[in-house]
Amino acid sequence: MKFHHLAVAAAAAIGATSSFATSYDFHLSGSSALQKVIAQSITNNCSSVVTSKGKNGSAAAGNDDNADGQSQTLYVCSVSPTASWGAPYTGAGNVVNIYMNTQGSAYGVFPVANGTPIKFINAATCAANLCTGVSLVAPDAGVSDVEPALFNDIANHPVDTTGGASQVPPFSAANPAPVGTAFPSLFAGQTVSSSSFASSSIAATQTFGLAVNDTLLAALQADQGATGVPTVSSSAFATIYAPNYSTGSIGNWLPLLPNSSAAVQNHQVNICTRLPGSGTRASAQAFFLQAPFSSYTQSFATAANDNTGDQNSLSDSISQNNPGTYEISEYDNSAAVIGCMTASTANSAYAIGLLSTDRASGGTTGYTFVNLDGSVPNASAARFGKYQWVYEAYYQVSKTAADAPFANAFVAAFKTPANILALGGASLNGVMAAAANCPVVPYSGNAAEAAVCSHVSRSGNSRSALVYVKK
Repeated sequence: MKFHHLAVAAAAAIGATSSFATSYDFHLSGSSALQKVIAQSITNNCSSVVTSKGKNGSAAAGNDDNADGQSQTLYVCSVSPTASWGAPYTGAGNVVNIYMNTQGSAYGVFPVANGTPIKFINAATCAANLCTGVSLVAPDAGVSDVEPALFNDIANHPVDTTGGASQVPPFSAANPAPVGTAFPSLFAGQTVSSSSFASSSIAATQTFGLAVNDTLLAALQADQGATGVPTVSSSAFATIYAPNYSTGSIGNWLPLLPNSSAAVQNHQVNICTRLPGSGTRASAQAFFLQAPFSSYTQSFATAANDNTGDQNSLSDSISQNNPGTYEISEYDNSAAVIGCMTASTANSAYAIGLLSTDRASGGTTGYTFVNLDGSVPNASAARFGKYQWVYEAYYQVSKTAADAPFANAFVAAFKTPANILALGGASLNGVMAAAANCPVVPYSGNAAEAAVCSHVSRSGNSRSALVYVKK
């Protein structure tokens, strides 16, 4: 963290402040799934907040986004006198500029451990809440959807398509890379452990879910003779999801639609998921495939599609309906995963997507979270272990952080049951206060806050079973 007299850009954003005000800079990278929790904590601790986003197609977006702000956000926070961050940050008129890079959980691990500069918004390039430039800065802290060590596996390293896949030598805009081209991994050869950070601790407990598009929803309901939310078994989905491209997974919907006709089962399989480096993707491989723990699983290929940095795919026919075809496409943000599913609906195709459950589904959203192994995919079921696709998110502080006390105060504020309860609405379907961050056994204190506390844990190891740890 840097501190300095109030920056001109920040001062203009928040208005007049005390002549003794100080502005602090804090750079946080990693998971996008926890951004709502973090934003809520910022709201709780600020008298006012001005939010700016990286502009799509600009340097701030890194040519990776297909909408404004999908990986870059700047919060200019006029600190509340009652903020839980404590002195000296709560001084009269003080401002904290919180820069977030949410390109995926791996970015909350390796750059934090190694002090690697990555892209953050350059505040001097912001106007009307959109920013067109970046600065390369080593993050002070990072967040990841699973424990950092899970990203040591090469399957969970992000693909290096710097500036877009077409710019990876020997390819260029004039000589684009063909579909199926493999690219090198970012952070190749790097590994981390708990000693790689000044500190690493559990920040929250999250739930993830299988979302189906409207076309597949209707097919599942017909197959199961039901009108409500259908259920999918984790073992059945694993047989479709298994990423063995060389020999092929089960290339049809038979495991999910066993009672349907061959014509229905033979619809193209469209799987919409996240790119390597995503915590959602890492948790899915751990949960469904026991990867990278099992010798019988292998990692996904990393192949560029359409010469963009935001999508990998086997071919260009994702979201289409070519009978007997299997397609999987990987994206750098959840909005694109949803877009993959809704595009499939437009083509009368079946699609299934992997998402965190901190969002509404059903109705006009174009997708529905299905029950998994008969359990409802939300935090209410997950807190007691009834729903199992549950993993603990982590917060890492860099050994080179300029202001480690603020980094620690920041996580202490956002991981609390009170902060998570304040999210309200559909966001609470996907996140819980971790058991480690809740009151002593049995839960005590505020009953409403206790209701968002998890009773289960994997005890810091994604290869461990989910166990009941609190009454």
